[in-house]
Amino acid sequence: MDTKGADTTGSEGARVTVRPMRAGGENGYDIVVNSQWATAGDYIEALNQAVLELPLDRGRDRGLRSCRGCDLCCRERLPITSVDVRILMDATGERDLYRFLGRYAQVVVNGRTVDITMARDAEGCAFLDPRMRQCREYDSRPLACQTFICCPLTRRAESLRDILINTGEDELVRWWLSEADGERRPVIHEGSLAGLSGMDVPATPYSGREGYHQVLLKEVCPAELWNELRAERPGERDRRKAGSRRRGR
Repeated sequence: MDTKGADTTGSEGARVTVRPMRAGGENGYDIVVNSQWATAGDYIEALNQAVLELPLDRGRDRGLRSCRGCDLCCRERLPITSVDVRILMDATGERDLYRFLGRYAQVVVNGRTVDITMARDAEGCAFLDPRMRQCREYDSRPLACQTFICCPLTRRAESLRDILINTGEDELVRWWLSEADGERRPVIHEGSLAGLSGMDVPATPYSGREGYHQVLLKEVCPAELWNELRAERPGERDRRKAGSRRRGR
């Protein structure tokens, strides 16, 4: 993996930086967290900028720079988080959790395991416009969608994406179970509740958060991953500063 001499996305002082790297002869990316106050929102914004600015080699459609117009990942399993649901409830105008999940999600219960994903049909995700090959709620699309780029990425970048999605889905399950603790019948598309309750899922760093800029990466990441994301490889900082001076920044 080579990151020497590579431009990066993110302004000077950005909380999260996306850096290009090469792996197996292809262009991919790495993630560096520059601030203890970095949020999931900072991470999402940095990746969206990288999609437009970095020369990433797409494994599924090499002719694309933006994800618009490619719907291949829209046909796969798309886990959603508690924040995703809050954002999409605002976008769709559906304010009731169970009605939203009943219409737009798939809730599968297998014993004590609950998986909540976007609903799909033969054409793909519930929000996919198959004619335009684009999300109908593109600006509000879930974390899993915004952070999936079909190109190589470093292990720490992949681990950050995984922990953010999984923790956010855990919080959604906790929210879903808390609604079931009352008089309401829980929304389940496959399986049965099997005696689960909201008390079975502990609070997460997503608890009480309505947007991704309220979710601190440091609170979500295990200590080992956090330290990896904060660490630059030997000499990278000096090379980056030298490159900035050469470009007159």
